[in-house]
Amino acid sequence: MGTLARLVMKNGIMQENFEDLVSPNLWRALAAETFGTLFVVLLGCGSWLNWSDPHNPTVVQISLTFGFAVGTMVWAFFHISGGHFNPAVTAATLVTRRVSIVRGVLYMIAQCLGGILGAGILYGLTPTSMRGTLGSTVLKNGVTAPQGFGVELIITFVLVIAVFASNDGVRKDLRGSAPLTIGLAVAVCHLFAIPFTSSGLNPARSFGPAVIVGGWADHWIYWVGPIVGGVVAGLLYEYVFSAGATVAQAKKCLLRHKQSYTPAQTEVDPIIEAEEGAKTELVEMNDTQNTQNSIEEKDEKIEEKVKLTEENEKE
Repeated sequence: MGTLARLVMKNGIMQENFEDLVSPNLWRALAAETFGTLFVVLLGCGSWLNWSDPHNPTVVQISLTFGFAVGTMVWAFFHISGGHFNPAVTAATLVTRRVSIVRGVLYMIAQCLGGILGAGILYGLTPTSMRGTLGSTVLKNGVTAPQGFGVELIITFVLVIAVFASNDGVRKDLRGSAPLTIGLAVAVCHLFAIPFTSSGLNPARSFGPAVIVGGWADHWIYWVGPIVGGVVAGLLYEYVFSAGATVAQAKKCLLRHKQSYTPAQTEVDPIIEAEEGAKTELVEMNDTQNTQNSIEEKDEKIEEKVKLTEENEKE
């Protein structure tokens, strides 16, 4: 790729991010992501609290609470921000170029802020004796860190596949509710993963309670696992499983940043290249003009000869 092309691409990305940064919609979207994540953490982690019998939480209760909370927030804010409420979902949309870099980064910050606020509000509303770990995500039943990483990767992969499929505008076979589908995906992932890892599924959901109560054991699992799973799912759906996926798109994804290098080939300065191109074009124009002049001169000579011949015949 030449210098000029690189500059054009770089300027295009910078312009896209600048326009997004000054867009009023971005700040509305950030507010939506903050409030959406706040309520997901507040309601979801609230279902984890250890109340006395018969109100002790069950796996089904926690799973349905998180699922319905996410579905409700997606329904409420999808038209503003896309309803991510999860850094793993945002990372997937970022690598597939569905959002700009600046929007993706700011979304993640807003989601983490929402997670902290939601956990903080829950902490303030809950009696001291009932707070416990405030729904912090921890490994359970002898699950090791690599096993926990694998579980978090898998469940986030499932969630992001569901999110991308629900937002595939090319598909005509989907007639249901996208928020409900996403909420059910969250619920089923919790039903499976709670006995393993407490089902993080969302780095912002794990981050909020960790900040408030200081639960940082194996915390990296709840960031790396979901983000890796989300990115892999996003790329696979976008370039392999989506309704408009083609082999050409997959190749473009794989080779987008790859540059071939030939030692014998030297780059030409774009200004010099442009000047040489202009000179070549000018020479071609001059050649064309000269050719036209020659043709016109020949036509005039032929006409003169015809006239002389006609005059001689008359005489």
